[in-house]
Amino acid sequence: MTSNPQANRDLSMKWKANVILRKQQNVVFNEVDLCTFSYQPKYSRKQITDLDVLGISCDPDLYFRYHVAECKSVAEKAMEYLLKLQGTMHFFTAQKAYFIQKRIDINAREVGKDMGIYCLDESNIDYLLKSLGVSDPQFQNVEQDLYAARKRLLAEASEFNIKAANYFRYDFWTLPDHRNVLNLIRLIDSCSGKAGGKSENGRRFIVHQLTLLLLLAILRLCATLLRMNCEEIVEGTKTLIMGGSRERRDREALYDQVSIMIKDTTLQPYPGFLNDLTELANRYLSSLAFSCHSLRCFDFMSNCLLNEKMQDVWGKPNEVFDEKTIKFARDIIYFVSAQTKLDREIYGGIINNF
Repeated sequence: MTSNPQANRDLSMKWKANVILRKQQNVVFNEVDLCTFSYQPKYSRKQITDLDVLGISCDPDLYFRYHVAECKSVAEKAMEYLLKLQGTMHFFTAQKAYFIQKRIDINAREVGKDMGIYCLDESNIDYLLKSLGVSDPQFQNVEQDLYAARKRLLAEASEFNIKAANYFRYDFWTLPDHRNVLNLIRLIDSCSGKAGGKSENGRRFIVHQLTLLLLLAILRLCATLLRMNCEEIVEGTKTLIMGGSRERRDREALYDQVSIMIKDTTLQPYPGFLNDLTELANRYLSSLAFSCHSLRCFDFMSNCLLNEKMQDVWGKPNEVFDEKTIKFARDIIYFVSAQTKLDREIYGGIINNF
């Protein structure tokens, strides 16, 4: 999360965009950095671009919808920001995009309309919020408090485990889901040791956020299973976690040769968590009407722990979500605890309070 002075002036618009997206049942991420790695001049992370607000919602058939927003307090460079937003729309194959700026001239609005982008100035976004039934300033106050808490805790998490914090900030969005599942389980496991002091709060925060991303990656794998053949979950999960049919065949052939050379009959090309992942995928796919909301449910409960006022404006988790959905959101915790050395108590209130 940035400390750029200009970005700080954009914050009130980001909070309003957050409320609009939450009102449309999105999980909301702020200041998403899209990065890649390059060997020029040496192997290092390179930023591609960034995005102010990303919203993700999920249909009952696990079709994921992406909503992006660019929020600027300046009154210039509208065309530049529109082109940048168009690029992030393409990257996420977003169904909806908002360009929010203090003042937008008519020419920029015409271009935005042709791009399929909502162009909203200060009065427009206030009108939209009111039309969506959001007139209480508490909604924005909650977003402000959430943003401040997340920024502080991410800094503390970086002191505890910089690799985990950087993966959350930079790497997840540009990697395929099977890679993310493998990486996230390893990174969550690396957070199993107690941090002590302020960093303990940062450890809890980054574990919750990585678990949220793990749930997203698994649900997207389930969506692919549904499109392929939802009655072949065992073989489908095995193929997807290996990266596809060709990658699976190459890995199996390699392991066959290695096992012949070292005479180890226990050697397997598949990750140790495959059976548990298959069982979890089967649970989610067998009750889509409830599991499709598990991502938003987990995010909601996590945010309630960060800011109790979340429940005052949006309602309590057991009022917002069905009991079955809450159970599906908790299933990811039991999956993580089975694959790592992490103490389940770190999830605290997500298991016990709601």
